Amino acid sequence: MKNPKIIKRGKITYYIYDEKVVVSVGGNQYISYNQYYNWNRQGIAQFIDILKKSKDDEYANVIDQMSLVMRCGIKGSSTGKPEGVE
Repeated sequence: MKNPKIIKRGKITYYIYDEKVVVSVGGNQYISYNQYYNWNRQGIAQFIDILKKSKDDEYANVIDQMSLVMRCGIKGSSTGKPEGVE
C-alpha cells in the first residue's frame, strides 16, 4: 500500500490514503474511514479534500474531527495503527 499523506492537527493525526483515512485520536485509538463502510465515494472524497485544504488549527480535537465526519456523512470503524508509519 502506498505511503499515506500525514496531517497532524493538535493531538489528532490523519493518515490520508487514496481510498481511506485512518485517524489517530490519541493513545492507541485509531478510526478507519473507508469507502466500503459508506454508501458512496462522495463523503470520503469530501472528507479528504477538506482535510488537505484545512489550516493548522482546524480539526485538531476529537469534537471538530467528529463534526467533520458528520458533515461528510461518513462512518468509521475501529482499527489498529497503520503499517509502516511512526
